[in-house]
Amino acid sequence: MTDPIPVCDYEGSDYRARFWQNQGRDYEDGAERVALRRLMPPTGGALLDVGAGFGRLADELSLIHISEPTRPY
Repeated sequence: MTDPIPVCDYEGSDYRARFWQNQGRDYEDGAERVALRRLMPPTGGALLDVGAGFGRLADELSLIHISEPTRPY
């Protein structure tokens, strides 16, 4: 039998605070936001973001469906 696949689970995690908030990552966050704005079409219906983590970039989109499949179903 094989070992189970490791899963990253954000439930109860301090990832957001430890990695993004007040950690001097403003340039990286801004660069990702600029890239997303340039890559997304100017109009459209919706976007499905699979693996969105805690949704840090969700406010860049007008309609988004976020999925973070951290547990095997």
